[in-house]
Amino acid sequence: LASLLSGAVLGLFGESSQKCGKIKSSSSLMRAVPDSVLALLNLCGFVIFFSVCTALLEKTGVLDLIARFISFFGIQYQDSVFIARGLFEITSAMPYALYVPLPIVSCLLSLGGLSVFAQTYSFLHRAGLSCFPYLAGKLLSGGFSAFITFFLSKFIL
Repeated sequence: LASLLSGAVLGLFGESSQKCGKIKSSSSLMRAVPDSVLALLNLCGFVIFFSVCTALLEKTGVLDLIARFISFFGIQYQDSVFIARGLFEITSAMPYALYVPLPIVSCLLSLGGLSVFAQTYSFLHRAGLSCFPYLAGKLLSGGFSAFITFFLSKFIL
């Protein structure tokens, strides 16, 4: 629902410049398989890279400093640890999700972290597309997710 709302909002204010060209089916099929393998390796590489970075940040105490900085804004420390981890790579933050308010979890799951942004940016960059509409959509989607989760949790829980 949050993604649909953010798409609708961006659709109202964005420009549409879709161009379709002719595609040769024989050459496209021959390129599709190796391109998909390279894309999969690219995505896995980003996941591994950001997992290692998150582990290094944790071992060096930098992640703790980021979490303490976030907690200065009135957020409980354990919630700020989840946010700090989730900003880099969302799967490394999931063990902490049980102790964090649902709107924060919903927002970070919608955003995906820097790892997801880097994965998407690698494809956007090759296609010559701007990352700003994507980033705006992710931020809107995160905000909508948090708001919807907060609103629904008042009625359900």
